Amino acid sequence: MGIFLVTRNELIRSFKYKKKLVLTFLVPVFAVIVAIGVNSLMNPSINIGIIDNGSGQVYQQFKDKTNSISGLNIKYANKGSINTDMILGKYAVVIELNKDQSFVVTCLDSKFQENVNEIMKNYFTTGEVKGFEDILTKMESDSMTAAQRGGGFILLTLIITCTLAACNIIRDQQEGTLRRFLISPNKPVIYILGTFLYNFLSTIVQIVVSVGVLSMLPIDIGVNSMQLLLIGLIIAVVASSLSCLIVNLCKTELQASIIASVVALIMSLLGGSFLPLNKMPTVLKYISNSTITKWVIMFIGKIQEGVVSTATIAPIWIILGLSILMVIVACKLGERKFA
Repeated sequence: MGIFLVTRNELIRSFKYKKKLVLTFLVPVFAVIVAIGVNSLMNPSINIGIIDNGSGQVYQQFKDKTNSISGLNIKYANKGSINTDMILGKYAVVIELNKDQSFVVTCLDSKFQENVNEIMKNYFTTGEVKGFEDILTKMESDSMTAAQRGGGFILLTLIITCTLAACNIIRDQQEGTLRRFLISPNKPVIYILGTFLYNFLSTIVQIVVSVGVLSMLPIDIGVNSMQLLLIGLIIAVVASSLSCLIVNLCKTELQASIIASVVALIMSLLGGSFLPLNKMPTVLKYISNSTITKWVIMFIGKIQEGVVSTATIAPIWIILGLSILMVIVACKLGERKFA
């Protein structure tokens, strides 16, 4: 009963500050919708830099031939900054075209360089550009789905917003509210679990509203509303559990917000939110196993496959197990901190 009493008091307190409540509620909802919307519009693309050592006609002819290929972007490149431009991701490949129909392909990926070499040889032989469509199709099959990318960004966002909301417990300790609560027979763990439950329930409401809005928009992310709701529920469990751990680990709200931002970003980088797991170096693949983001993305992938099996359920148990462990550790830290 003590846990639900704390949860109720948190709810009552939130309604006293209506502007803050609306802002706290709308920001995560807006972030979820934007994350899903933006990721649904992301398609594989190849940026090609062209250095034309001729009169300019060679470049224009090649560009005209590739205009019909969706996802292929052709631009003039600076010969003096080829390597820098490719390292920064401005171009995936740079092609130097000469008057005598010879060419030089520069690329950081040797396999991709071989493919482009073959495409250019065929172009100067037959006058047709063939092969880029196959590369783009393979890139799409190898990349993460819109739902997986969106799920990763949603988790990153909700970890930060959940931590900011969970900072109430730090504020209560500083203002003496928590001390007055502990004078009664209640233990610190009751207060910790009560605030965790409130944070979890408010996050679920945000997810439900987000899914409701998304279902009315013409956005196809590869999962239906019920599947998206299940994914959101899992993400809510993770975000509220990790935020509970962070606030019970930190002494100030500033510390909690900084740590939440850093942890969320590192988890996203290592867990596959920005770079697909199958493209990571072997060492990082092993390290990613320790991030809960990886298991969330794997779970989303299994949901999209639509096959219920042991492989589908395994990520759920790992996610729930890690979440429970974080809450238990948070309670232990809180008992020492608030005692």
